[in-house]
Amino acid sequence: MAIVLALVLVLLVLFFREVLPLPVTALLAAIVLMVTGILDIDDGLSGFSSPATVAVLSMFVLSAGIQQTGAVDAVTRKLVAWSGRSRMRQVGAMSVMAGPLSGFINNTPVVAVMIPAVLEVARKTGISPSKLLMPVSHVAMLGGLLTVIGTSTNLLGNAVLDDLGIRPFGFFEFTLVGLVALAAGTLYHLTFGALLLPDRGSGGIVERFDLKGFLAEYVVPPESELEGKSLRELGLTFRKGVQVVRITRAGQTVDAPHPGTRIASGDELVLEGSRQRLAELQEQGLQALPELKHPLDGDDAETGGIATAEVVITTGSRYVGHTVAGIDFRRRYEAQVLAVRHHGRVEMGPISESRLSPGDVLLVQATHRALDRMREKPDLFVTRERERGAYRPEKMLHAILVVLGVVLVAAMGWMDIAVAALSGAALMVILGVLRIEEFLSSIHWDIVLMLAGIIPLGVAVQKTGLADLVAQGIVSVGGDLPGLWFLVFLFLATSLITEVVSNNASVVLLVPVATAAAVGLGIDPRPVGLTVMLAASTSMLTPIGYQTNTMIYAPGNYRFRDYLRVGGPLNLLLAFVIPWAVAWQFPL
Repeated sequence: MAIVLALVLVLLVLFFREVLPLPVTALLAAIVLMVTGILDIDDGLSGFSSPATVAVLSMFVLSAGIQQTGAVDAVTRKLVAWSGRSRMRQVGAMSVMAGPLSGFINNTPVVAVMIPAVLEVARKTGISPSKLLMPVSHVAMLGGLLTVIGTSTNLLGNAVLDDLGIRPFGFFEFTLVGLVALAAGTLYHLTFGALLLPDRGSGGIVERFDLKGFLAEYVVPPESELEGKSLRELGLTFRKGVQVVRITRAGQTVDAPHPGTRIASGDELVLEGSRQRLAELQEQGLQALPELKHPLDGDDAETGGIATAEVVITTGSRYVGHTVAGIDFRRRYEAQVLAVRHHGRVEMGPISESRLSPGDVLLVQATHRALDRMREKPDLFVTRERERGAYRPEKMLHAILVVLGVVLVAAMGWMDIAVAALSGAALMVILGVLRIEEFLSSIHWDIVLMLAGIIPLGVAVQKTGLADLVAQGIVSVGGDLPGLWFLVFLFLATSLITEVVSNNASVVLLVPVATAAAVGLGIDPRPVGLTVMLAASTSMLTPIGYQTNTMIYAPGNYRFRDYLRVGGPLNLLLAFVIPWAVAWQFPL
């Protein structure tokens, strides 16, 4: 018990400080439990064979199949077009879209598809994206509370209950609770929440990254001694603190030129760097223009197949802690990094040694093909819209029928959720909705490995009696609380812990403890376990507490404090609404 308790405390520190990638930290926990003999090999590796792990893996594939056909994109655009210029109608339309859909497929692709559509409607109506994107993220989170497959947390929590000998929840058994939470969240954003949302303007990339003053244009004078020299020879490279964003030569434009590109007399160069470094360029023989002749046009900057885009470092990304130079985006993705937005501060010029954190935003220039490669990586999220040609609309009906089939057989109890979801994932490839490489790349292996490592820890917490010991402490402290207030206490505690560690880790650690405490208090452990599950899926206080919050950070031009300001009151509201709904549907 002492070893497991020490391991839990160490893990909490490692998860919070992100000393190692989160999946590695979780796997190390399983290894320690097996090496110390606390768990045998079957229990130590049970996370890999857990139905929850298989179901989560399969749901990623099902979500990718729906996204690949363009179904979500098509519905989103129709709803956005219907909403017109009214912000209330826009938020209502997004709630109708993101909420219910997130109950059946992963909310990450739902939000990923909606972000470009929201940015487009914001541009056309003059409404700031910051007024619209946070409601989308919050509603998508709450939509995940509608069904057992709505989030990985629900699937995992249900599996933990089953392992504890507590009857797990049916597919739609707590849908009514989810609907109450979804209605509360939507109403909040239509009323009080609307007043708290910041207005960050509707500017494009140049404004969001404050590039004015860090961009300048120069001309190579006639008969210049610089003619014929490469950008590398002239020191006009990323590692030297200044780089060429665009070259215009005889009316032809080259974006994101390679360091080996040689310049000629008459070339017009758009450069990005610190003010000091840009000022030094005239001493090298370049002639400065009074203003940009060929400016970047924000989100629509696109010539010669090169696009300017924002790329977000996701929570749990393998690039966290690495420098921009260490990742070598130029070689790995054929992308040029122009700037980094780090903790709300934009870093220009010599940014090659900037160490990346979850939620950091890279401003890059890359081809559409390169951006598509980035989209396939769970480490990165590209805010720019996919090209229409990348979808397979002819397979839309196949994908929808597969997902509906999975829902039907799982809801009717004809097949276990894990088996149904895995069958649906296989059908996505068999029917041609996804290619095998898309099947593999759609799986968020970081989350799968996290589950594989963290599930054995839950087994150890239960087997060693640590859960019962902690539960006795909770009973001694909160034993006098009425049942409903006990649920409120658990909800708040789980929400706060989930902001520090992953939601899956919170469920694995807290469900055994909470249900044991419920038994000690003489109340039904099922609604107590459900409260913990739902609380772990409502991390709204920070941009890194939940994946969708991280995704909207850049395009919404949010600050860290915005999440606390808007998400805090909503979290507090849900801390009373959800426990009340749980206690109402499942009497204690």
